[in-house]
Amino acid sequence: MRDINKIIVHCSYTKPRMDIGVEEIRTWHVEENKWTDVGYHYVIRRDGTVESGRPLKRPGAHVRGQNHDSIGICWVGGMAQDSSLAEDNRTADQSKALFDLIQDLQEKFPGAGVLGHRDIQGVNKACPCFDVRTWYADACMNTERKDLEKNRDQQESMARPSMTFRFSLWIILKLWRLYRFIRRR
Repeated sequence: MRDINKIIVHCSYTKPRMDIGVEEIRTWHVEENKWTDVGYHYVIRRDGTVESGRPLKRPGAHVRGQNHDSIGICWVGGMAQDSSLAEDNRTADQSKALFDLIQDLQEKFPGAGVLGHRDIQGVNKACPCFDVRTWYADACMNTERKDLEKNRDQQESMARPSMTFRFSLWIILKLWRLYRFIRRR
C-alpha cells in the first residue's frame, strides 16, 4: 500500500441539480482527459452516497505533483445553479458522508492531513468551494462535544436510580417497617 500523507477534498464543479456519480466523472476523465481511470478515489453524490473510484493502492489523478501520497475525494456540486460561480452547495447528507469518510480514512492512515484542492501551493482554483480545514476541525470539535455530552448523560443516568427502582425500594422499606411493627406486638 502507498504511504498516504494527505486527504484532498475536491468538488466536481457541477450545478446542484446535476446528480452525477463516479461513472459520469470516469467518462469525463477517460474520454476528455485521456486518463486511464477516474482521477478520484471517492465521489460523494448529492444524496450522500459514497462511490469508490480509483483503487486506493493506485495514485490518483486529482492534484498535479501530489497524487503519489494522497487520496482524492470529490463531492458532487460546487457551481451555483444560476451562474458559473463557485458555490458551497453541499447537502447535509454530503457533509455527513464527507466527514464520516475522512474519519474512516484517518483511522486507516493516521497522520494524514486533510485539506482542500485550493490549499495546495500553486493551485489557483476555488475547489472545493469551502475551507476544508476549518470545516473539518469544527466538525471534529462538535462530534467530540456531542460524545462528551452523551457520555456524561449516560453516566448521570447510571448514577441516578430509575423511578421503578426507587418505587420498589420505597415499597420494600414500607413492608420492612410493617413487618417490624407486627413482630413487636
